[in-house]
Amino acid sequence: MLNFILQFNFETGDTSCKYYQVYVVVKNQGRPDFEALEDSITSYFDSSAHDEDSAFEDNVNDIMCESGLVWDFMRQGIPQSELIHSLWI
Repeated sequence: MLNFILQFNFETGDTSCKYYQVYVVVKNQGRPDFEALEDSITSYFDSSAHDEDSAFEDNVNDIMCESGLVWDFMRQGIPQSELIHSLWI
């Protein structure tokens, strides 16, 4: 299994903190399909399932649970990983 880090960058609209970041670690046999993940993120935010007032972590949880990938929030430290992929939301 290989580790991949996904960095979710949310635009906050707040001038004192322009972006909020959430990191997850994906464990996968090969490189995940990042294009499909980005498409599912777009679909999620366009859907009625998305609650504008939900926490950023809740949004990431919903997106990743639908992805079919084995993942977890990055809690402490940075695990050895193949790459970091940034997603701008």
